[in-house]
Amino acid sequence: MISIFKRKSREKLDNNRINVTIFSREKIEELLKQGSLQNNLAVISFYDNPMIVDDPYCVPVNYPNNIPVFFSQTDDIAYEFLAVRGYSEETYFQDDVEMAKFILSCVNKGIKNFYCQCEFGQSRSSAVAAAITEFYNKDGIEIFSNHQFSPNKIIYRKLFNALKMQNFLIAINF
Repeated sequence: MISIFKRKSREKLDNNRINVTIFSREKIEELLKQGSLQNNLAVISFYDNPMIVDDPYCVPVNYPNNIPVFFSQTDDIAYEFLAVRGYSEETYFQDDVEMAKFILSCVNKGIKNFYCQCEFGQSRSSAVAAAITEFYNKDGIEIFSNHQFSPNKIIYRKLFNALKMQNFLIAINF
C-alpha cells in the first residue's frame, strides 16, 4: 500500500484535493479482512483476463456493497507486448470513458478518497492514480517519479484524456 500524501502547503490552500492510495491485491484483501476502510471512499479495481481455468487472479476482489467500485478486467501488458497479446493502443484498455464517468460522478457526489488496486499495485493502479491526481491536483508526476511504481502509460493517457473530455462534456451540458 502506498499513499499519495497531500503536501502541507497545498493542503492549506486547497481543501478540494483528491486523495489516492495505491494497493496490491494482497494488501487490499488484508485491509478488507481487518475491516478498516476509509470513509468517503470509492475504489477502482483491476483484475486479469483468464489465461487458465480457475486462475485466482482473474476474479474481482470482493468489496463491501456500500462502497462504489469500478471493476476493470484489463491485463497488465507492457507496450512492447500489446501485439503479441492481440491488442493495439486503441483496443487495449476499453474502460477509459466509463471509468472517467465513474470518477467524475464520485467526485461530484463529494467522494474525496480513491483506492486504486491491481495485482501488484505497480502498473495499472498507479496509472489510474496518476491520471486522477494529475487531473484534480496537478501532481500526477509524483507517481511517475516514484521508483516504486511503473505506471502503464497507455492506461494513464487514455484515462487522463477521457477525464478531460467527459468533464468538458459535463460543462457544456449545463
